[in-house]
Amino acid sequence: MRYRRLIRITTAAVSLAFLFFASGCSAFGGKRTADQWLSLAYSGLAATDQYHFTGSLSMEVASGVMLEPHTFHGKVENHRNMTIQSDQAAGMTYDWEPLQIMKRLNESNPSVQFAPEREGHTQDNATVTLLVEEVPSDTKARWEQHLKGEMEQLAEKGGSAAGTMGEQQRLWEEEWERSWDELEGMLSSLQAKAEYLLVIDKRSMLPLKMEEVTTFSYEHHGKPTVESRHTSVRLDAFDGTYRQTVQ
Repeated sequence: MRYRRLIRITTAAVSLAFLFFASGCSAFGGKRTADQWLSLAYSGLAATDQYHFTGSLSMEVASGVMLEPHTFHGKVENHRNMTIQSDQAAGMTYDWEPLQIMKRLNESNPSVQFAPEREGHTQDNATVTLLVEEVPSDTKARWEQHLKGEMEQLAEKGGSAAGTMGEQQRLWEEEWERSWDELEGMLSSLQAKAEYLLVIDKRSMLPLKMEEVTTFSYEHHGKPTVESRHTSVRLDAFDGTYRQTVQ
């Protein structure tokens, strides 16, 4: 009799524990921190075999003039094989590999929080929106490397185009050296700040939309200058089957 009673008590305790655990999981699912959502979204995208993405990029230069925006699209297959096509120079979208962006934000960021509601971005029951900052020194180092790399490529291609001998070659080299000195002067005072808005599907825990706003502050000929870059990217066709879009 005592043995049967013990069995019933044990069974009841296990059932209560299961209910408590299930309830706890459900509550936890609704109370994940912003950091946890970022980590889950990165892990989900890293585990996705293939997906598509489309984006647009616009630049506001120092004079306050908005350059003509351009679009690009790409796809990832077998996790890491990425192809990307743009309607303009590829260099403008050089760093838009969604998984790499998610990786560096997940590994290091000074701030990640739930995005406050604002025009065009509202929290709903199906998605969660995060506002993530990139470490400013990382943003600056990344852009320094990119801009210097473009100048070095220009040296390789432009020199041969100008000719290998004579006055034309000398003039081209002088112009390139002047541009390099000017670039280094700008980079010495460069401050860069990048913020990312991530819209994550609560069901699949995959990022559906990524927005980046990067602001550059520097001195040009002793004059304070500010420029900015805005990129908006939507992801879909996860593993070739799941499709969902957000506005």
